[in-house]
Amino acid sequence: MDTLPFSSVLRPTLDGTGRPYLLRPSRHRSGWLLPAEPALRRPGMSAFGQSGVKGFLGRSLPAAWLGGRRLWCDVGPLERALARAVGEPDVRLAFCIGTSGAYRKLTAEVITSGGRVPAYAKIAVHAPAQASLEREQATLLRLSTADALRGRVPEVLAWFRWDGAQVLVTTAGAGRIGPSRFGEQHAEFLRRLHDAFVEKKPFLASAMWARMAAAVRRLTPRMSGEWSLRCRNALTLLAERLGPGVLPLSAAHRDFTPWNTRVGPQGLYVFDWEAAVEGTTPLYDAFHFQAMQAALAGKPYHPSRGRQHDLVAALWPEWRAHLAPLYLAYLVDMGLFYTEARLEAPDSGDDREQRWLAHHIDIYTEGRCEVA
Repeated sequence: MDTLPFSSVLRPTLDGTGRPYLLRPSRHRSGWLLPAEPALRRPGMSAFGQSGVKGFLGRSLPAAWLGGRRLWCDVGPLERALARAVGEPDVRLAFCIGTSGAYRKLTAEVITSGGRVPAYAKIAVHAPAQASLEREQATLLRLSTADALRGRVPEVLAWFRWDGAQVLVTTAGAGRIGPSRFGEQHAEFLRRLHDAFVEKKPFLASAMWARMAAAVRRLTPRMSGEWSLRCRNALTLLAERLGPGVLPLSAAHRDFTPWNTRVGPQGLYVFDWEAAVEGTTPLYDAFHFQAMQAALAGKPYHPSRGRQHDLVAALWPEWRAHLAPLYLAYLVDMGLFYTEARLEAPDSGDDREQRWLAHHIDIYTEGRCEVA
């Protein structure tokens, strides 16, 4: 990492002034910037999932952790701003440098003098990232109206501009990283989310359909002919298979994965809500939880009528007859999301998720697979 991302915020110095940090790089010019002092580094390693090379974040680290490069950053002004936001007299910061791309943000972990982590701050510099952060702030305020989700999602502590950047400060939550296998605690959380925002509408009148159709129109001049045809064919099939029916639509996190969950005293705690939307088809997050892990591992995934789908059985008895088109709707929506992100930042990261989604969309639109 020759040039430190977010240098305008982190303000690296060359003369040894400021706070000492260890930079532990990862793929795609991302990584972790941890306080050099061992007593402060331990909370940062634990909260960012770095307590060992096991686990999801550990998988993306280079062999032998790369040891870490020492540098100094003038983060005093940011420390003072965040101390005021969380009501603490003095704080230190650890940082997670997000994966490169159009929506890249810097996450600061706020550490008190006693080693407690009361909050996280997301810091967005560029316009697309700031717009994404604004959507997350609005979503968290919306979620705060649901009593069933209290203590299960972050609370907004502060929302302010700082030195040209937009900053969102939220509660940190507690507990260990959530399990990688979908289970009852995931289903229980998704039932709470579903019940809080459910509305019954025809699929063709849903916000999800409108979003996908608008994205295809907007992106067609820029995306490949192959992707444009793939999306048009999929939308036609979805209109035939889901369009006439009334569905229980609700909110979806849209990045519901093990690395965005913790298991705390009140159950599953879910964070990173910047992609969330309402008016989404049932089972969206259950599909995503398993599909993204399969995509990152380069493995196939086809949903089955298993335990993970019981969360909608009581709400919509007809779901079993619609599992394949529900999954296709998820694949198309997520495929459009990744396609737009690649178009916005074509030189950032890789396209393995986009290629995986394309392959699975083709499987379903070409009739090569029905859900068993």
